[in-house]
Amino acid sequence: MARTDLTPASTSRTGLAWSGTPANVDGHAFGDNGRRLVRIKNTADAARTVTVPTALQVDGLEVEDLDVPVPATTGDVTIGPFTPIYRQPNGKVHLDYDDADGLSVQLIEYPAG
Repeated sequence: MARTDLTPASTSRTGLAWSGTPANVDGHAFGDNGRRLVRIKNTADAARTVTVPTALQVDGLEVEDLDVPVPATTGDVTIGPFTPIYRQPNGKVHLDYDDADGLSVQLIEYPAG
């Protein structure tokens, strides 16, 4: 299985219902426009870590990836927006999971302006 793309859901003044996608063992990707957030829920009995890898080096040194802990059972975490350091050479932000079991993700885009 390969990394799969996430499709954003748009926010509105009346709210946005949860419509999570199960985490893919090989990770997810999405195009970024600076107005996107990722909501992550964890129903597993153990905490999980979501990693947003960077694609940047400074003076030949790798910039540290963003590791986001998601608590066990009722974990509900929202991350973003993402700066350009998280965009891979293909222009997409990648999400990696230490264990995809019990994780669901939703890509959220808020309006410009």
